[in-house]
Amino acid sequence: MFHSGFVAIIGEPNAGKSTLLNRWVGENLAIVTPKAQTTRQSIRGIVNRSDAQIIFVDTPGFHESTKALNMYMIDQVKHSIANADVCCLLVAPDAPLSEIDQHLLAYAKEKRKPVVIAVNKCDAVKAPISIEGALPISALTGDGCDALLDALVKELPESPPLYPDDIYTEHSERFLASEMIREVMLEEMHQELPYSAAVLIEEFKDKPEITVIKASIVVEKDSQKAMVIGSRGSMIKLLGQEARKRIEKMLDRKVFLELFVRVEKNWTKDPKKVGEMGYE
Repeated sequence: MFHSGFVAIIGEPNAGKSTLLNRWVGENLAIVTPKAQTTRQSIRGIVNRSDAQIIFVDTPGFHESTKALNMYMIDQVKHSIANADVCCLLVAPDAPLSEIDQHLLAYAKEKRKPVVIAVNKCDAVKAPISIEGALPISALTGDGCDALLDALVKELPESPPLYPDDIYTEHSERFLASEMIREVMLEEMHQELPYSAAVLIEEFKDKPEITVIKASIVVEKDSQKAMVIGSRGSMIKLLGQEARKRIEKMLDRKVFLELFVRVEKNWTKDPKKVGEMGYE
């Protein structure tokens, strides 16, 4: 009996959803940083095992906001729940279900989706679990993750595989490269700037000995552009070096990465510009 289907990983910002996805998939597929709202788009990762194929959808952390970019992220969460076969709700270990958790549960119930609740970060907090039926896990150490995976597979429909068994994501290398550049920005720039920045891949060419990538970092203000460039170009040089290493590891070949910076005034508040940045 083979099971196959989609699992939406849902929860509050910074609940550990991307860490869990990366652990199951075995690749650094989704951005992971201590900062909330790191994930902007639903990221799909595929796990193949002898009895099942599970297509995980890592969703942005659910939060209330009226900015165009944040509204897009909220829509991504709702769309992922509506199209999933089962939802995995990741919650904090030291409190009852939050208002956001309850909202997500209610929306999943409205869409008639089964929900498996997992209490993450149980390695850090030793308090007993107060949520009935929830499974304790640590996405960081892997404790409990196999049992959670088994519970999710039981909720999936009987079906043949939906994807070939030799791929771990349906996302293009172009998309993953842009996410790696954004990940480095989130790690290296500690101000609010990364939340107002997008990365557009302008060119992605595979040549015999090297892959050439040209990318634009789009910000909202001239002052932010200066921050990305840094003193005598020090910051953009650092971003390029660190991102290139990660992209080379992903592609398993040499990469020439060239970064540019441009300003699009208040793009996060303009639905049209949000779409132009690839969030559509």
